[in-house]
Amino acid sequence: MKKNTRTIAAAAAAIMAFSSLGTAVCAQGWENTDSGTKYVLSNGENAAGGIYIIGGKAYKFDKDGNSAGEYSGWTKKNGVRRYYKNGTPYTGWLKSSAGRKYALDGWLMTGEFPIGNDIYKFNENGIYESKTEAPVVLKCPETISLNAKEITVDVSPNNDNTYMLCEGITKIEHWENGKWADCAPDGFPVADNLFYFTQCEQLGFDFGFDMLEDGLSEGYYRLTLYAGPEGQNSYPYYAVFRAEDAKSGWVKEDGMNRYYKDNSPYTGWLKNKDGQKRYVLDGWLVTDSIQIGDTHYIFNNDGYLSGQQKLTISADCGTVTTADDHITVKLTMLSDGHESFGALSQLERWENGKWAESGLGEIPVTMELHSLAKEGDTEELTLYLHDFKLTKGIYRIPINNNADTIGVFSLDGTPVKVGDPKAEHVSTYAMFEVKE
Repeated sequence: MKKNTRTIAAAAAAIMAFSSLGTAVCAQGWENTDSGTKYVLSNGENAAGGIYIIGGKAYKFDKDGNSAGEYSGWTKKNGVRRYYKNGTPYTGWLKSSAGRKYALDGWLMTGEFPIGNDIYKFNENGIYESKTEAPVVLKCPETISLNAKEITVDVSPNNDNTYMLCEGITKIEHWENGKWADCAPDGFPVADNLFYFTQCEQLGFDFGFDMLEDGLSEGYYRLTLYAGPEGQNSYPYYAVFRAEDAKSGWVKEDGMNRYYKDNSPYTGWLKNKDGQKRYVLDGWLVTDSIQIGDTHYIFNNDGYLSGQQKLTISADCGTVTTADDHITVKLTMLSDGHESFGALSQLERWENGKWAESGLGEIPVTMELHSLAKEGDTEELTLYLHDFKLTKGIYRIPINNNADTIGVFSLDGTPVKVGDPKAEHVSTYAMFEVKE
């Protein structure tokens, strides 16, 4: 079981406090004993015979006070049930004999709730009843920092109505004990003007949190916007986000370090006090090589830059979404030379700091060659995905090239001639991010 522990028997952690009656009370915290791991409560007694929430996580203890680890299942407090998975309040679908249910932060959803581009309806017992395609879709960041000043909500129509109109954001609510609680019951500023938009247009609203006296607290929020076709009734649509402590710097995830900036995994350069450079991609440290723009960079096992070289060709995939069934790569010569390329046949995904096979497998292709020779020459190659579905993330496609000049250099970045024993030949990659 993974937890933050401290051995109370150790001198540095063994704190004895004497009450007014002279009774010795052990300090609150985890304790390793010969019979197992225990937790000392604030009253000096051991947690025993039930489920206890410690540091926001649920743990199960037997009757003798030994921990059975992080708990998965239902809890009940003040008559309200909450579902935990691996000790953490769960968000996602649940199955039951009565039907499918959806939990948000552990509490069952009732009423209407947006998931993707659809609106799901749940009865008063949390049982899923139906879903409909949302005529209007609201999108915002999934998580924001507790000290965020505002959030941007994008509004776009999702059907063939020629004109839609909306009033702007009219309500903000916090998800508490399985209910949406109004954060501004004394009034809410409503836009004076109605906003018109067509099927091809998108509106963006910047919603500020200055009207919340106590600011944001941790948990889920939803923003309400009324919209509808011109001349007809308008209906509420929702944007849901989670506010949490801002992640910044290196954060341990499943035993690995990941770099965050402004609560999101960071992509970009890092520099230490000695001026040494490292590069993180989606928060994960690059420890081999990566192509950024028209340059190939090499890093040592500690992630520090050890070499770089300008390439003679660039590869661009444009915008790629989860709905695409193929990927087109545009190759452009950056200097005179000679390059020949075969068809695209592989797709790799960036996972936990390494490039892994995406699940697409190797696609059988016909042997056909494409050539580029002069600066500015272009060629487009296509990778067909067939039944494979892309998910959000960072991918790259190896370009099967037979190059006379591309990426030939020594490990320290010094250009060398083809055939030199020190030469390192670098394959070309088309790297891209898949979005919804």
